[in-house]
Amino acid sequence: PTSRDRNYLLILLVVLVFILLVIPLLPESTASRNFLKLGVTILMLVAANATERPKVVLFAGLAAAGLVIPLDWHLVPFVSAVWVGTFVWIFESAFFFTMAALILVSVVRKHLATANSIYGAISAYLLIGLAWTLLYVGTARSNGDSWAIDGLPMLSDGVGEIHLFSQFVYFSFVTMSTLGYGDLVPQAP
Repeated sequence: PTSRDRNYLLILLVVLVFILLVIPLLPESTASRNFLKLGVTILMLVAANATERPKVVLFAGLAAAGLVIPLDWHLVPFVSAVWVGTFVWIFESAFFFTMAALILVSVVRKHLATANSIYGAISAYLLIGLAWTLLYVGTARSNGDSWAIDGLPMLSDGVGEIHLFSQFVYFSFVTMSTLGYGDLVPQAP
């Protein structure tokens, strides 16, 4: 691996750690929501560059990021916010699942335990957790009664985006680690 590849995977790992550990600790505010959007925007661009695939995949990833980033920032004024939000959550999740798979394939094919492969494996795990987080936020935003905390409905209508994000980061990684405390559970709508 070249130093360019190593740097992109290390940058990807740092951005993921920032998004998953720092942003959920921020108070609910416009600045916090903008930090989250900025972090996801940077993450999409870095993840597309970190895949170590042919240039066609790089350009496809950058084109996909170029499609969803304006929607995430609500720069397209002619579509409704609910439609934009639902599309963005689904698309970003699919994008991060795809990037995680491409990075894992690249790591497994090398058969070497290098710093680059470790950065890639950890980044892929964190990307999968983030992808699930975004899907869960989407379900909570589209149907506020689809989740419960300690048996009580999580009514997401009055809950801020950062609070939902932090709850679902927690839920995603507790579930992925197979702990499953049962305090936050999906409900049938």
